[in-house]
Amino acid sequence: MPHIFVSKEVYVALRKLKESRGVTYSEVIEAMLKENKDIGLIMEEQLHVLKQIYSLLLRIEERLASTKPLIVEKESKAEVTKELPSFIVDNPWVSVLASKRN
Repeated sequence: MPHIFVSKEVYVALRKLKESRGVTYSEVIEAMLKENKDIGLIMEEQLHVLKQIYSLLLRIEERLASTKPLIVEKESKAEVTKELPSFIVDNPWVSVLASKRN
């Protein structure tokens, strides 16, 4: 008999159904599949939506690949330091903090 692996939550739910109905795991799963015979239709609809999303993502990717990146010029150290008091001008942290602004 083949084995299937399920999450702990699914296992607990199956075990509760098995014990309450007094049947085997196979009978619980079979009954659930019969009760949910529309599952194939639901999965087909989900597949259709996923294909539409995938197609949209491909178009977005193509557009992004064809655009040029935006290049932002940073202020030079001279521009940053000319606004600062003289006792801060040679501080090495000024350039670090200035780069964090952008």
